[in-house]
Amino acid sequence: MNKNVNAKLKMAAAADKAAAKAGRAAAAKVAAKVKNNASASVSANVSASASSSMHAPAADDTRAPAHIFDPQIRLFGEINDESFWAFTEGLHKAATDKPITLELSTPGGDADVGKRIAEDVRIARERGHDLWFSGRDSIYSAGVTIMAAFPRDRRFLSRWSVLMIHERQMDKELKLKGPMRASEQELAQVQAQVEMALRVQERSWQSLIKGSNISLDEIGERARCAWYLPAEEALERRLIAGLY
Repeated sequence: MNKNVNAKLKMAAAADKAAAKAGRAAAAKVAAKVKNNASASVSANVSASASSSMHAPAADDTRAPAHIFDPQIRLFGEINDESFWAFTEGLHKAATDKPITLELSTPGGDADVGKRIAEDVRIARERGHDLWFSGRDSIYSAGVTIMAAFPRDRRFLSRWSVLMIHERQMDKELKLKGPMRASEQELAQVQAQVEMALRVQERSWQSLIKGSNISLDEIGERARCAWYLPAEEALERRLIAGLY
C-alpha cells in the first residue's frame, strides 16, 4: 500500500516538474516573439523616419547647389580689361545645357568694365543661359556691380566673404580758363557725366537690392562711406540666397 502511494507521489512530482519546464519554455518562446516584433517595429519606425527626413524639403534651404563648387568661369583679382576678356572667353566655352557658375574674388577695379560684364550677364540670361554667382573672400566695388546682375536666388557666398558697396567715384581735375561761355560748356559736360553716373549707379543698386530688406534710401546713405557686409549679414539682409 505504502509502495503504491509513494509511486503515485513520485509520478505526480515528475508530472509537475515536466509541466513547469514546458511552461518556462513556452514563456521564453512568447518573450522572444514579443522582443522580435518590438525590434522590427522600432527598425521600421527608424527607417520610415530616416526616409521621411531624406525626402522632405527643408523649410528654408540656403545650401549651395553642387554646380556652385564647379565654376566654369573664375575671375580673381582687379576688374580690368583682362577680366572682361577672361569672362567672355569662359562664357563662350561654357556648356549651355547646364548651369553656368561665375566664381569671383576681387578688390574692385574699373567700374565701367564691371558694368560691361554685368550687361553681358544680363544678356546671356535673357537668351536662356542659366547663370549663377559664387563670391569668395572679397567682393568689392565693381565686384558687387557684377553680382547685382544675377538674381538674388542665383547668388551664393563663401562663409567668410565680405561685400563692399560704395558710390561711383570720379577722379577728374577741372581747370577753367578762357571765355565764360566755354567754361560754362565744360561745367555742363562734367555735370552731365555725374548725372549719368548716378543713374547707372541707381539702376545697379535696384538690381542688387531686389528681393532684399534694404531700401534704395538705405543703400544710398550707407554707401556714401564704404559699406562692408560680411556674408552672414548679406544673407540676413536677403542680398544672397545662401552660404557655403
